[in-house]
Amino acid sequence: MSDEYSTVDELSEVVRKLRLEQERMEKEIAATEKHIRAVETTISLLKRTAQLKEPVARGPITSELHGKTLLEALIQISSRNGGLLKVSEARRLMQEAGLLKNPKNALSILYTVMNRSGKFEKINRGEYRLKNQSGLSPKIVE
Repeated sequence: MSDEYSTVDELSEVVRKLRLEQERMEKEIAATEKHIRAVETTISLLKRTAQLKEPVARGPITSELHGKTLLEALIQISSRNGGLLKVSEARRLMQEAGLLKNPKNALSILYTVMNRSGKFEKINRGEYRLKNQSGLSPKIVE
């Protein structure tokens, strides 16, 4: 009878070890499932971000500005606006057209281009008028 008890004890110990191993594996599976969900969440966020970064269809003015110098673009924008130029609006259009890469320095770059060119005169804060090359100021359209 002692052999039977020893066999039963040994088998009981095997069952106990197998249950411990099963618990460990279940914990690993749960941790792996958490990792899978985290990676899937990251993938969905990246896809959403990629959709937001897709190029926006350029409007007619921004496509006309593409490939021009900053001065040419400023002249084009002001010409379409009756000779008037709002610097903040010009900055936005030029960024959309891809002419200005760094929005942090964009306004100072535009002010420098306008002042050095001599083709614009200040009429108000942030507003400039394109000087007519014949010496006459263009007609203001409001």
